[in-house]
Amino acid sequence: MAQPVAIFQPEGRRTRVGVREDLLDAARRCGVGLEDLCAGRGTCGKCRVIVRRGAELLKPPTPYEAHLTKEERRAGVRLACQCRPAGEGIIVLEIPPEAQRGWQRLQTSGLMPPHRLLPDVRRVPAPPRLTPSRLRSSGWRLPEEVLASLDAPRADGSGARSLVVRGRDVLAVVSDRDPVLGMAFDIGSTKIAGFLMDLESGEAVETVSAPNPQMVHGEDIMSRLAFARGSPDQESLLHAEVLGVLDDLIRKACGLAHVDAHHVYEVVAVGNTAMHHLFLGLPTESLSRAPYTPASQQEETRRAGPFGFRTCPGAPVVAPPVVAAFVGSDLVAGVLATRLHRAPGLRVFIDVGTNTEICAGDRRRLVACSTPSGPAFEGAHIRFGMRAADGAVERVAIEPETFHVDYRVIGKMKPRGLCGSGLLDLLADLFRTGAIDPAGRLQRHVAPERIRRGQGQLAFLVVPGAETSIGQDIVLTQDDIGQLQLAKAAIHAGISILLDTLGKTPADVQTLYLAGAFGSYLAPESARSVGMLPDLPLDRVQFVGNTAGSGARLALLSRTERAAMRSIARRIRHMPLAGDPRFSKEFASSLFLPHRDASRFPSVTAPQRERHR
Repeated sequence: MAQPVAIFQPEGRRTRVGVREDLLDAARRCGVGLEDLCAGRGTCGKCRVIVRRGAELLKPPTPYEAHLTKEERRAGVRLACQCRPAGEGIIVLEIPPEAQRGWQRLQTSGLMPPHRLLPDVRRVPAPPRLTPSRLRSSGWRLPEEVLASLDAPRADGSGARSLVVRGRDVLAVVSDRDPVLGMAFDIGSTKIAGFLMDLESGEAVETVSAPNPQMVHGEDIMSRLAFARGSPDQESLLHAEVLGVLDDLIRKACGLAHVDAHHVYEVVAVGNTAMHHLFLGLPTESLSRAPYTPASQQEETRRAGPFGFRTCPGAPVVAPPVVAAFVGSDLVAGVLATRLHRAPGLRVFIDVGTNTEICAGDRRRLVACSTPSGPAFEGAHIRFGMRAADGAVERVAIEPETFHVDYRVIGKMKPRGLCGSGLLDLLADLFRTGAIDPAGRLQRHVAPERIRRGQGQLAFLVVPGAETSIGQDIVLTQDDIGQLQLAKAAIHAGISILLDTLGKTPADVQTLYLAGAFGSYLAPESARSVGMLPDLPLDRVQFVGNTAGSGARLALLSRTERAAMRSIARRIRHMPLAGDPRFSKEFASSLFLPHRDASRFPSVTAPQRERHR
């Protein structure tokens, strides 16, 4: 069968669709940004396209498209990941605004504590007679690339030389005017942040970021691990993709700083355990199957040249240690940056994500867990959910008498969906105003103008279609509320179990650190009102931003800090929730708003409790 041609509007890009491809594959291949949160499995429903021409050239809808309404089917809506060619010709597809992948807000800055500058890599004066024998007699080890540079004339005519060394290894012979740089990375599941650092001053030279290219294989970690299990080539592809974007970011940062990338003499990268393994090229099979054990938990070091970075060839590439299969070096970096491991009183650190990582403790004891909060706060499994990108509603306030909704949108455009912080505000205000009860059920009689029935369930009208960029009402459905309850319950249950393990209560928590992009933008009063966070004074909540990036920078700039990371990873006691009998009980109680035991949330106002009696 000849290959049909797919044309993607409004961009007008076109490509042939292979016999074994679906329309999502074709869109990715020709650079069309199409939302996809489930790696093409048909479960998220985000990759919607409208078939404007050539519907007869596609195979019939699959069971995964059964949730599409009759109106959507009549309008030609299909899921791109479920559409395969069945004939030759032209297929014209329109990507509706809600399915277009836009610019995503990324979090790069984070808390950076005082520290002593003591990098592994340093500059030392070169001896007057710079010869291999003289350097070797002084105890220096010289790789081949350094030997070749000893006789090379200086382009700037300068005779002043110095050595860039790590321990007794000479990494390069440079001019006294050349910089000595390092690169720190936070490899996140959805975004990657890079920091070009001056190793002599400790200052940040440039900060760069990019989406993680592995997202096309699945937004969440388990989807990517499933893709890696498909074949050795697929696992190698994930490794190559992350190396490629890191190398590009190094060169981008150096370009912005007007320096050569060969002046980068060390790279440190942190991430969750899956990203750690895929970055290093370690096997990931054991991460995706019980009992979920990492192939390596230790600090790993590679040489940049053989590893694939176009930096100084001998530059060490360091991946700090991880704790467990779902507690990575990003959490260790967060503990380091917040100084939780030195705290005289109880602290709690939370990095909210698909797998939320939590650590609690003080200078005497540290416990940590990863809780399956799911991707709801990232927009998955929510009818109008989306990432924190242009057009996302990020703030919501509901007037309790009229139920008028005030909202704030990311970017200079009309709303096209709801991101995590907006969803959390919605859940909190719906509960506060009595529009949902403690079990999360919408109460139609409370706000009949806003709560309507459609597609077999109740839904709350957030933004009327006339005010949106997608031409349809943006609503929060009863099913959406259930997904948010599952997410917030998992987080609260994880925190509760760690506190119980330590023999503590929320009242003992002196500081609660919220890290990451979502943690930096959520309203803590909303998180407390719905019971995602424990009931504690809001002045004890501290937003710390990208602490994974901060910890990576600390490890790059100081041998002492890197040693502390190794010590923290050994000290942390991992609490696997899957086999803990407390988890299912606490999770079920945490599904209620704010909790089945309302006495655990005394800050919920008396009128609010009265409204829900």
